[in-house]
Amino acid sequence: MNKIFLFYLRKSNVQHQAAVGGKSITASGRRRRPSISFLLILLKNQLRRLHMNHLQKEVSPYLQQHADNPVDWHPWREAALEKAIREDKPILLSIGYSTCHWCHVMERESFQDTEVAAYMNEHFVNIKVDREERPDLDQFYMDACQVISGQAGWPLNLFLTPDRKPFYGGTYFPPEKSGRSLSWFQTLQYAAYNFYEQRKAVEQEASRILRRMQGQDFSEKTAFSNLSTKKTSKEAQALLEQLLQQVRQKQDTEFGGFGQGQKYPNTMALEFLLTYARQFNQANVADHVQFTLDQMLRGGIYDVVEGGWCRYSVDRQWKIPHFEKMLYDNALMVSLMAALYQYEPREAYKGAIEKTLQFVDEKLSNGQGGFFSALDADSEGKEGAYYTWTKKEIEEVLGPDAASFNTLMDIRLEGNWEDGRNILQLVSGGKKAENVSFLESAYERLLNARKTRKQPHRDEKILLSWNALQAMAYMDAYAAVGTEGYKKKALEALAFLREHLQKGSELMHAAVQAQHRETTAFLSDYAFYIEALIKGYTLDWDTSLLESARHWMAIAVEKFYDEKTGLFFFSEKRNLELPFLYRDKGDAELPSAGAVMVANLKRLAIFFEDRKLDRMASRALEQIEAEVAKKAYPMASWASLLVNEIKGWKELAITGPEAFAAAKEVQRWYLPGMILMAGQQPAEEWPLLKHRFSKHQTRFFLCENYSCKAPVFSVEELKSKIT
Repeated sequence: MNKIFLFYLRKSNVQHQAAVGGKSITASGRRRRPSISFLLILLKNQLRRLHMNHLQKEVSPYLQQHADNPVDWHPWREAALEKAIREDKPILLSIGYSTCHWCHVMERESFQDTEVAAYMNEHFVNIKVDREERPDLDQFYMDACQVISGQAGWPLNLFLTPDRKPFYGGTYFPPEKSGRSLSWFQTLQYAAYNFYEQRKAVEQEASRILRRMQGQDFSEKTAFSNLSTKKTSKEAQALLEQLLQQVRQKQDTEFGGFGQGQKYPNTMALEFLLTYARQFNQANVADHVQFTLDQMLRGGIYDVVEGGWCRYSVDRQWKIPHFEKMLYDNALMVSLMAALYQYEPREAYKGAIEKTLQFVDEKLSNGQGGFFSALDADSEGKEGAYYTWTKKEIEEVLGPDAASFNTLMDIRLEGNWEDGRNILQLVSGGKKAENVSFLESAYERLLNARKTRKQPHRDEKILLSWNALQAMAYMDAYAAVGTEGYKKKALEALAFLREHLQKGSELMHAAVQAQHRETTAFLSDYAFYIEALIKGYTLDWDTSLLESARHWMAIAVEKFYDEKTGLFFFSEKRNLELPFLYRDKGDAELPSAGAVMVANLKRLAIFFEDRKLDRMASRALEQIEAEVAKKAYPMASWASLLVNEIKGWKELAITGPEAFAAAKEVQRWYLPGMILMAGQQPAEEWPLLKHRFSKHQTRFFLCENYSCKAPVFSVEELKSKIT
């Protein structure tokens, strides 16, 4: 950090008078009696209140939550950006989402404080962004926060120069100084002082941050050998071992998952381990995936009563969740559980798939094939109030069964969490058959009691990327367990997306509701939608979905593809809102859209025998290989792609009178890197099916690494051929 910044940071730990605003603070960060000049500013802002806060007409639930704040919030629009330039003021950019607990806390503590608001209004152009509406802004400035402070999350609060370059910021700031953390008011003074009194240092700092952000991006040179020449070499084996080691060294072997602190499910890293285990027949690699899921299914992060997954746990044991439930988490967890059930069928996984999808249907479905975004962590003004129990409440519901239930779930009179309340998590004996039946009966009674409580707030945005993930969750569940209802739900979801989120030659990021402003789709929307169309082909073997996927891929390449590097930008190339175009690379809460896009290129190249698409996929993997080798854990989606590329993609064509029934049976297996086509009629226009149809016999054609085996004539024979 710039020396001037460090100097002022030290100054903030002693009593001082701000260079701007005239408001004094103490070493603890408490506000002292305001000056007459500041009171005049406060009065002026109170008089402006009737004409302020430009969020009043916004439809985003998150922005609406801040529409009555005394802070003069603006949405991210040209008017606000021009205002910052015209008045030469720094931008205070605050990003969050409607079900974010700590966003609510900071709003109550700081953004509803009229004195704090007056200071913000006087010295900054204040902009609020819903990260779910604008994932491009969120990703860009989240990376900036990581460079500035070494950590990132929501709420995200950054200070920008008028031309949108970040120079300072962080996440949650308390109302009073706490330990080494500045109070929010100290932070405001610190940013304002530096911008108005040390402008040159601020500009230098902003340039340094941008250089570091760009330095983390990919170079324009490709210096790696072609992966196709390395598939059987020692170099390829070394790369595979490095990828595996990078991920495994993060494993928590005591409680599952990764790391030693708060934990996210990180389905991308778990899927990498499962992919590696299957592709190279190393069952011990998959052990950690099974162990992790078994640990999570005990409860806490997983809602044993109603089904569904919370966003993360604040502890290492998965016990204390951050209670908000996001659509994308539940979709990704269903797909992971389906893959694990295919790999090794266990009734616990099937039950959790069914319970999670039932939760999604009941709580997040709009009834027309679309799905809402999230449920809040809070209800009745308290975090987790809807989900937690006192010992007395459990005894009232379960009666004589309460004692046994409390022993199994570690229910205490004083509570196992906060304020005498208990989080349900199985501590012992859950796998015994008699306990499984007993617990399910108890959960059902508790659910009936819970339904009488006030429901958490629901964010009713319908986002293309998240809905595509949910459509694929139904597809994966259908493939794994064969429930016809899941197929129906998947087809309804695809129909909803076609009707509401396709507009001419563009995709929309969100379904339009009321006055909701239309936002064209981002790379993640295109990536997951194209993937859903490709995967949707296997529901009814409708090749029009593959044609549609190819159509949207061509548009996506035109909008997002970077010819210089062979990678993809997250925003459209015509987007001039950010200081530089940002390439999507690592996983975050979602798999890397760039990795998903390259996988889509590979699949479509095989389906259509399109050499151009195949070259594009290969070039991207060559470009990113060295980066992934160093960072396989945060780039696990790319690591899985490299595993499939080095092992070799498989092509399976099933033709003949019973092709569809046979294909459904094959889909019950976990086969990463497999491209599957099936035809019960001649289809000479499709390369994988050409010259392979017989009306008298169902046949299975398996090809790998551009080499085809002799056809076999039963599912059993095929299984023996797939290694």
